[in-house]
Amino acid sequence: MLALTYKFWLIFKTSTHVHFEFFVFTIILILSYLFTLKLTDFLADFKSLKHQSRIEIVFLFIFFLLLFIPMAHINKSATSERENRTLAVWKPLINEDKTINYNFGKDFDEYFNDRFNQRNNIISSHKLLKMFLSYKIYHDNNLYYNKKTGWAFDPNWINKNDITPNMHEIVENIKKLYEYCNKNNIKLYIVTAPVKEEIYDSEMYPFKFNTNNAQIFTDNLNIEIPNLALFPIQQLKNASKVSYTYPKSDPHWSEYGGYIVVKEFLKFIKKDFPGINQLSDNDFVISDKISPLIVDWEESYNYDKDNPGYYYKVLNLKNKQYYKSFRYKYENKLEIVNYDYNLMIKNTYLPVAVNNQKVFIIGTSYSENFYRFMKYAFKYVIKRKINNLAESNNDLKMNRWTKDILKQKPDILVIVVQSNDLDKYKDLWKE
Repeated sequence: MLALTYKFWLIFKTSTHVHFEFFVFTIILILSYLFTLKLTDFLADFKSLKHQSRIEIVFLFIFFLLLFIPMAHINKSATSERENRTLAVWKPLINEDKTINYNFGKDFDEYFNDRFNQRNNIISSHKLLKMFLSYKIYHDNNLYYNKKTGWAFDPNWINKNDITPNMHEIVENIKKLYEYCNKNNIKLYIVTAPVKEEIYDSEMYPFKFNTNNAQIFTDNLNIEIPNLALFPIQQLKNASKVSYTYPKSDPHWSEYGGYIVVKEFLKFIKKDFPGINQLSDNDFVISDKISPLIVDWEESYNYDKDNPGYYYKVLNLKNKQYYKSFRYKYENKLEIVNYDYNLMIKNTYLPVAVNNQKVFIIGTSYSENFYRFMKYAFKYVIKRKINNLAESNNDLKMNRWTKDILKQKPDILVIVVQSNDLDKYKDLWKE
């Protein structure tokens, strides 16, 4: 019985990442002791059961019922939206090639721990209790939440190791891409997205931002190849005095942040394209909305009202903050030429765009809100996602897209990667 109790406690512990396991285990241990005591008493007095209280039977029934609740419904989803990860898959005792799976016990444990009944509710209850017991800063899954200001952040996204020792390798890779682009009459630009923790560094107390890898990266690139790299940290900091350039609830820049960066990018490329026209506030209906996130996959413009932002989702919080929202006035003229949900790609054509160039964008999730406004600034825009759903390999090797680039024949190629992920450029031109 104690073994079963320990197993139940282990499931609870593994699945919820509880830090007060001792408290939970103590309660269950007490219940186990009471059950054992009652069972012994029940067996000893079995013949005289009719003279005993029936509460023992009720107790046993409830206890065994609780043990079966976790297995009453197994979650069949492939991924966990809350945890943003793939759930463990079922691995049978006998493999397809008729061999024995000697890791079956461990595999079953991982499968069951990821999928047992009421798992999400247990996680939510634990997080709410933990946040309630926190004083000012709530900490869970490497995320920190300021209960007073509502800011959530991840200190692991800053103060990475100094990128300087890797800069030579990174520059050589980007030079090869630059030469490839020149050979095919394509203008290359590198846009580095600051992470939220760099822009709102004062909200990160007690953590401090020290090493500015993105500035080192940008300065080195622009020395080797002038007017190649853009790192709009100061522009975003200035804009943050007006409105939120990043949501409190999510690591990515907001719509307003994406709008600011695209306007800065249009200024940046004017040296190479003197006739470039700027986006204007008059091109949009600007309003305030609670939801900071927009899905740009199935439709051109669609709010995900149930998504509070990745940080809040992990912390089990609801978003109540208003953010600037931009609705393009001529949205009905935008044509989706090519779309693939699994590859997370989209080609658009906008005949009324202020610029005629064709732009090819490759980037991480930070490219999404950048692309949102680029597709209104240029007539032809092609977006390709580094970390998509259909490919297990999410590196930044250009051989994933070189054929596509030659087929599309863009005027401009833009690479968008956030500042905490610059090491990806070490693989840019590797076979």
